[in-house]
Amino acid sequence: MVAPRDGWADLDLGPDGPAGIALLLVARTSLGDRVSVCGFLLDTFCLGVKNVIGPHEMRRRDLSIFARQYFMAFPAPPLSAPIELAQHLVLGSAAFAADLGFSAHPGFEAARGHLGALDGPSAITFSREGRPLYVPGPFDDPAAVMETLLATVGNDGFAVAA
Repeated sequence: MVAPRDGWADLDLGPDGPAGIALLLVARTSLGDRVSVCGFLLDTFCLGVKNVIGPHEMRRRDLSIFARQYFMAFPAPPLSAPIELAQHLVLGSAAFAADLGFSAHPGFEAARGHLGALDGPSAITFSREGRPLYVPGPFDDPAAVMETLLATVGNDGFAVAA
């Protein structure tokens, strides 16, 4: 179980906010003054791992600039979190989406090693109010998503955001 911590509550950013979207950046120490970095864009309501960057190697001193740029478009300030929370969030959302019939982003396997292994099921509940909620994104194929959801959970087993 991932222990709760101040600042980790879900943020209610209103109807225009990134409800169900999480952005994670994982940095691991590499050789010398280097770090290896991977980023994950997650849809915690339905599609799981939507995008991945990395792994990228960089100088440790460049990490803070990279992180600022990585989170720049996200309206909520970034929070530091232990690797266990990242594991539960990324690997859990990937497993949730896989159960619905969705594959993780093609770059996921290359970046997965940055997270380590998740012991047991995720301590995080995915979906929205107990049902997958599909929020169409600009690069989604809505017809294919709907077809997959209909096949896996049925007509009444999911919702679609307007």
